[in-house]
Amino acid sequence: ALPFALAGLEIVRRRDGASAALLGAWTVLPVINVLLQGKPWPYLWLPIYAPLAVLTVVGMHGMLAPLLEGRRAEWSGSRPLLLTLAAVLMVSAILPPANWLLDSRSLLRAGPAAATYDAGAFGQHGRGDASLSAIAESIRERTGPGDRVLSWGMTPTVNFLSGRSSPSRFGVDLPLESGGGHPLQRAYRRELMAALHATPPKFVVVDIPECDLPVSDHGIQDFPELAGFLRERYQLETEVGYRREGQPGCVRVLRASNGTATRR
Repeated sequence: ALPFALAGLEIVRRRDGASAALLGAWTVLPVINVLLQGKPWPYLWLPIYAPLAVLTVVGMHGMLAPLLEGRRAEWSGSRPLLLTLAAVLMVSAILPPANWLLDSRSLLRAGPAAATYDAGAFGQHGRGDASLSAIAESIRERTGPGDRVLSWGMTPTVNFLSGRSSPSRFGVDLPLESGGGHPLQRAYRRELMAALHATPPKFVVVDIPECDLPVSDHGIQDFPELAGFLRERYQLETEVGYRREGQPGCVRVLRASNGTATRR
């Protein structure tokens, strides 16, 4: 679609420079945002789709206008180029759905192919034994409605699927990890620790980058109060490594105990 989008931008520029500048900025700013963050997560590209769609439609209409208006003489000279661009656009539109269809067939079939696809595409969010849903089911079976579960990471999936509340109002660790010692971060951390001491969770689920991180602190070195709390009161029950879209990860389940966290 990019050739049509570029043609559309040129058509808009000839008719209204201000509108072209707006659409151009709308297209470029999301790219700058991704570059500044250095994290090309798929959802960061969503703002670029709308201006690209508008420019693509304008470009296609402008390039096909001679044909639509019956001016075949003007269109005939550009016919090979237009047909090539149309073919490229059609193939580009067909390939992703076709790939998703093939993946869906693999996922729906029982057996190793489905398990491999599920693990590679969804990682800890899949349906296998190494998933958060499996961990949540295990925790739900061994806890009551009044028990608390702390999820340390960027997903409260286990709390939601198990039906077990967090001991505090923090569903994810972002406000507790970000801030670099800001007074608000320190206040949040004090609030979390007070909640943990008042209502200790029966289980703690830690989502970390890799399983090689020390059990002594679970990669929470910059939050010594929480690391010490977990070290003194919890032991490692389960450790599950996964890979999602080529990126490694690890989920640890800690169970409340009177001992020190040890590997099993």
